[in-house]
Amino acid sequence: MSAIQGMKPAGHQWNNILTNLLQVHKYKQNHIDHAVFIYCSPDKTETQIVCISTDDFLCTFTHQHLFDDLCTSLRKYFELTTKEGPKLSYLNLNIKQHSTYISIDQTAQIQEIVNAWFPDITDLYTTDTPFRTDSEFEKALSETLPAEPDGLIQLEKQYGGPYRTTLGQFQHVKEWTRPELSYAITRLGSFNVAPSEPAFQGLQRIARFLATHTDKPFLFTQRMSY
Repeated sequence: MSAIQGMKPAGHQWNNILTNLLQVHKYKQNHIDHAVFIYCSPDKTETQIVCISTDDFLCTFTHQHLFDDLCTSLRKYFELTTKEGPKLSYLNLNIKQHSTYISIDQTAQIQEIVNAWFPDITDLYTTDTPFRTDSEFEKALSETLPAEPDGLIQLEKQYGGPYRTTLGQFQHVKEWTRPELSYAITRLGSFNVAPSEPAFQGLQRIARFLATHTDKPFLFTQRMSY
């Protein structure tokens, strides 16, 4: 990786290297998500799934030797460190493995966002929904004009930063583990170019919701069917 860092096409070259290497070892690239590679033995009894984000790998497998064999092959070309166990971190995800389920959450990252919004959590006005749907707020959201430049600066100071940056933080959380934010983010996303004060208030509502419900992991049980 270090040999191609700094080069303009570095990301593309690194992806080609990994793709070719995994395909040589009989891993098939997923047609929908190209960062996912799947190995399945000829008799369909052994499977390993590899998820890639740049040079971070997350593997799940049916048999330990599949993981060991992959690590051995990769070490011929790269320096490699591994971590195994019931609790893992991958990017900003916390992954916990139990005998009957796997849970995935972003509690640590969400807590960082919440702390930035509410340094004194004891004063938090809690809420159980991420978006107001009452007529008063809907009217304010649709009728209030976008903030003027000076007013926008004041709103950014009052609500913790640029509108687009804050919305992007919530968008990231929504995409990974908190789909219940989808409606709120879709509605507030239409104000990215020219936000108004009610739109900033909508962001604060999402922050209050996350502060109220910080830890909500996804659970995948053994008997789940898809």
